[in-house]
Amino acid sequence: VERFDPATNAWAELPRRSGHPCKGSAALLGKLYVCGGGLVDGEKSMSFERFNPDTKLWEQLPPPSFPLLCGDEDWKNFWLARWHGKLYVLHVLFRGDRNLAFMQRFDVELQEWEQV
Repeated sequence: VERFDPATNAWAELPRRSGHPCKGSAALLGKLYVCGGGLVDGEKSMSFERFNPDTKLWEQLPPPSFPLLCGDEDWKNFWLARWHGKLYVLHVLFRGDRNLAFMQRFDVELQEWEQV
């Protein structure tokens, strides 16, 4: 993961994350949030992390409750966005003639997800 510093007009590599490949990211209140998913020992697994540019450290946060698998043929569309001080995850499943959408909201102060 890299970040752009407008003061120096340059990109800089951030410390390595411990989580899954990035599926989505968003900046909120001066911090970078990254969400990912993958298979660990054949089981679906999630990661959700926050980068603090002051300490230059990643922090593990509770992941959303639905799977975000990179490379899963059904799960192709995923968005992480900020709005009114909260983070929103939208994940859309396209399977044949059925489309399903899942959305959750993350409260950064409470560090809790809720279904929207």
